[in-house]
Amino acid sequence: MNILLTFGLCLLCSLLSTTEQTAGTITFTVTLTPEKHNTEKSETKLWLPYPVSNPQQSINDVHISGNYLFHTIKTEPQSGAVYLYAEWEDNSTDATLTMSFHVQPHYTNAETELSNSETLQQYLQSSNGIPVEEFIDAAHEATTGRETPYEKAQGVYEWVIANTFRDPQVRGCGLGMADQTMNASAGGGKCADISAVCVAVARAAGIPARDVYGLRLQEANSGNITTAYHCWVEIYLPQIGWLPIDPADVRKQMLINDLTLKDAGTWKDLFWGHNTVFRVALEKNARNVEFTPRQHGPALSYFMYPFAQINGKTLDHLNPQEFRYSVHLNKDKK
Repeated sequence: MNILLTFGLCLLCSLLSTTEQTAGTITFTVTLTPEKHNTEKSETKLWLPYPVSNPQQSINDVHISGNYLFHTIKTEPQSGAVYLYAEWEDNSTDATLTMSFHVQPHYTNAETELSNSETLQQYLQSSNGIPVEEFIDAAHEATTGRETPYEKAQGVYEWVIANTFRDPQVRGCGLGMADQTMNASAGGGKCADISAVCVAVARAAGIPARDVYGLRLQEANSGNITTAYHCWVEIYLPQIGWLPIDPADVRKQMLINDLTLKDAGTWKDLFWGHNTVFRVALEKNARNVEFTPRQHGPALSYFMYPFAQINGKTLDHLNPQEFRYSVHLNKDKK
């Protein structure tokens, strides 16, 4: 049997057999170096996603430390993004900040807290990177012959998997722009791109949907998890609530295990609602974000990674020479 396929089957069996989700302490460490920007006085600013408790996770025991001038917790009113903001003015030393928190995931099948119709309207609207009107035809194709909201949602999920692919050449988690993914990239991208497409098609089909930005580990072991950033999708279904689905992870497993659509059925089943993998939501629906104080430049397409500016210059969060940060997990002892 193909070695990759054997490994994939072993991993799948491990995921399916998981009955208890990992809890532990997650620590974010950020180090910024103002001296590299050659100014006598530096104004260094950091915005960091601040996770909160919800029906799918319990967050507590939050600790924040560093050599900042001050820090505060704020909420961006348009997207609802919650973030930690810190500021430094001393350029004689590195700017440092550490945030740690304990998390107990409760991801099972759905967030059963039901929403009212007024609240759901925002999850049907177009936004930058989610042009719903451009996906009407795709939504029609995905849902033709399907009657119930649940069946239509499954049709959207299947359509996205069939019409996208994971492109390993894309930096980070991608740009998160549904129109660009389907038009300029012929459906290729990573998790933020494929999730954005899913949200756009779902909304075009009349199904409330939102991106979730966070951390995902298929095997939650203590250690460095900086590469665990991931984006998935939640869709809202009557009498069920917010159901997590992950077409991007299906496409990732298809690439890793060299699978065709016909062979990917078990992975499709796994990532439709069943979250046995370790997930921590850092933000939900955090798109087109404008911070307070307002960052220089455009709104963020999506907010998942740490975001920093020195004297108005945005640092590249994917360039460790320019922007140093790490994420660590320390699992609870059983």
